[in-house]
Amino acid sequence: MLADAGVLEAALAERLARAAAFRNLIVHAYGKLDLARVHMIAASGPADLQAFLVVLRDGS
Repeated sequence: MLADAGVLEAALAERLARAAAFRNLIVHAYGKLDLARVHMIAASGPADLQAFLVVLRDGS
């Protein structure tokens, strides 16, 4: 939605959508998680969140 409205670049919107899906996986399947995968995703995710905050702050 934000990418369609021109608020976010499509690539960032897609990465944020995957982060939301990953959050749902953690919440609903905690006992079945691959902890190495969790670590890999957690290590790369903060940059996407920071990029999103910059867009919110700057409006671009």
